[in-house]
Amino acid sequence: MKLFNLLIILVLLLAITGCSGSAGRQPLAMKDFRVGDRGLTLSFVPDDRPIEVLENDTFNLDFDIKNEGAYDVTDLYVAFGYETDYLNLKERKFESLPVTSNTLTAALPEGKLQGRSPRLTLGGNAFYESILQAKYITLSKFQITTVNAIACYNYATIAETSVCIQPKNTMLGLQDVCEAKDQVLTPQGSPLAVTGVKVLNNVMIGETGANMIRSQFKIQIDHVGTGNVIKSQTAAKVCSSGALRDEKVWNYFHAKVFLGEKELKCRYLTYGNGYLARLRDGGVEIICEDANPIASGGYTRPLRVELAYDYTQSISRQISIERYS
Repeated sequence: MKLFNLLIILVLLLAITGCSGSAGRQPLAMKDFRVGDRGLTLSFVPDDRPIEVLENDTFNLDFDIKNEGAYDVTDLYVAFGYETDYLNLKERKFESLPVTSNTLTAALPEGKLQGRSPRLTLGGNAFYESILQAKYITLSKFQITTVNAIACYNYATIAETSVCIQPKNTMLGLQDVCEAKDQVLTPQGSPLAVTGVKVLNNVMIGETGANMIRSQFKIQIDHVGTGNVIKSQTAAKVCSSGALRDEKVWNYFHAKVFLGEKELKCRYLTYGNGYLARLRDGGVEIICEDANPIASGGYTRPLRVELAYDYTQSISRQISIERYS
C-alpha cells in the first residue's frame, strides 16, 4: 500500500513539473540568435595539418563552410590562391556539384546558406571540394607551398535596444519617467557589431516657438570578426581577378538608424540612396539626431540599427611536395 501511494506521488510530481516547465518556456525568437561575432566560418576537412604529397600526385583539399551568424547568405563566392609553379587546380565541387559559376549559393536548395534562426538553430553548412595536382620540382628534395581559400559573401547586422527621451535639469516640471544611460551592447550574431549607444537629450525652441526635445544618439560600431568588411555588392570582384578601382570598398558599409518607425538623419558620408560609413582602426562612431515635442514627461523608444555589407573570410593550408629522387 505504501509503495502504491509513493508511485502515485511520483507520477503527480512528474506531471506538475512537466506542466510548469512547458508553461514557463518561451518560444525562441530571432533576437535570441542575434548573438556572437561570427558570420561564415571555414574549416578544412578533416583538419588543417600540412598535406604531404609526391610530385605529380593529385589530392583533395576540402573544407566546410558554416553560417554561424544570424543572417542568410544569398551571394557566396570562393577563390583559391596558390602558387602555379607548384600546383594545378584540376576540379572544384560545391555540394557535390561541379563549380561552373562564381555564385555558389545557386547550388543550394533554397539558393542561400541560412543563418541561425528558430527554424535552423545551428545555421546552415555546405561542403566544398577541390582536386589539385602537385607539379614536378627540381631545386630541392621537398618544396613547401601554401593554398589559401577565400570566401566572399553578403552579410548584415541588426541591433535593437530601447532609449530614453527625457531631458535633464529643466525648469519645465517634467515627470521623470526614464534615465538616458550609456549602453554597452554585445555582438549581434555578425562580425560587424553595434557595441555602444549614448543618448544626449536637450531642450530647444522649435520653428513654431514651442519647446522641443532634441536627442542625439552616438552609436559605436566595431569590427569584431577575423575577416574584412567590404562594401555591399563587391564580393564578386574581391573573390575574382577583377580589378578593384573603386577606393570605397575596404572597410565601408551601409547603415540605417530608426527611432521607432522613423528613419533618422546621421552625421556620416551619404552615398547614393543610403548612408555609407567607413571603419577607421576597426571602428567608427556615428551621430544621429531627432527632435520631438515635449510631452507631459519623458518616454522610451525602440532604437534599431541596420548595417549592410559584404565580408571576406580566409583560411590557409600548407602543402609539402616531395621529389621522387
